[in-house]
Amino acid sequence: MARAADYIDDFDQRDPAAAGWSTATGDGDAKIRFSSAGGTARIEVDAREDARNIWWAFIRHAVTPAIDAAELARPDRELRIEARVRTDTAPRRINLHANHARTTDFHSHLREYDLPTVNEWFEISMTTRDFDARADDEVFVQLALMDWGLRTYELEIDYLRVRVVDPAKAGPDLGRPLRYRPDVPPPASYAHAVPVDAASTRALPARSGPMRSCGDAPEQVHVSPSQLIVLRWNFAGAGTRTVPGWGVLALHTACARESGGDLESIDELRVVEILAGNAGQSAGAEIVNEQPMIDVRPSGSGMPTLIPVSPPVLERLLDGRSTGLAISSHGGVVASFTAGGDQPPTLYFDTTPGASNETQEGHPDHD
Repeated sequence: MARAADYIDDFDQRDPAAAGWSTATGDGDAKIRFSSAGGTARIEVDAREDARNIWWAFIRHAVTPAIDAAELARPDRELRIEARVRTDTAPRRINLHANHARTTDFHSHLREYDLPTVNEWFEISMTTRDFDARADDEVFVQLALMDWGLRTYELEIDYLRVRVVDPAKAGPDLGRPLRYRPDVPPPASYAHAVPVDAASTRALPARSGPMRSCGDAPEQVHVSPSQLIVLRWNFAGAGTRTVPGWGVLALHTACARESGGDLESIDELRVVEILAGNAGQSAGAEIVNEQPMIDVRPSGSGMPTLIPVSPPVLERLLDGRSTGLAISSHGGVVASFTAGGDQPPTLYFDTTPGASNETQEGHPDHD
């Protein structure tokens, strides 16, 4: 069903492809299936043949001519995408994205959304900023999954709606939209600085290769293709707090070496949450969120490596739903970081009282 300046799909049609939807996957080796039944669409991704969890999978639809393209071309108008979704695996992030035929920066109108629990419906929305569509442009919207892991996954969609809006009157977006790879503000600008409580290096017996480091000081932790770093903080008594924007994990880089030019090696640090698990979990067992929080390149020797940490991840760390962060080698990078002394791994963040701010996208002073 469509009307002027408004496109909506409530998935009553059984074949999404016949309704104009297309699908795509890339980077890794994942397969996607998009279907609908009973007014609900389902994205199914099979990533069991993927080797490195670098895949992406999305659904895409052209929303012109259902929307008023001439209205959208006005400088005081933007595009708003809304959807109602639920996942079978959590926590996981998805993203909404808008583009047109002339788009070159595919991160400029993209927002990510943290889905914290399974089998629960969440409403999300994204309103573009300075979306420079012309009246004759074909405009597309996308919903994507990225790097969820190496198993099978499902995401259900109750509806997806696209409107041309006046952003001054449209109201706040839903679902706490997060920027993709935000700028990192100076650590000193944050109210809280919490040094690590425990830092350790773990061997990865499932991966071949020797344990390696590029530093040998006693208070260092090391990451390589066969070992990872585990960081834990003591937030006992912190209770539930709201984190209004992105924080930063600061690591003092002792040294870092890249893989040497292998095109398949991305030479980044892959950062993931360690989840608390449940009461039936055996003592000492760990559950790692397969979807990385972020991938970043380490800085040079003697420099800080600054890693953005999203508000939902920080809140899970503060209230105990996550028990720490793990850092692995994404590609062939080998790096060592100071683990103690006057330069320990430190989390920087802000907190505010009250309920979560669902519209805050970045550090309050550095958005």
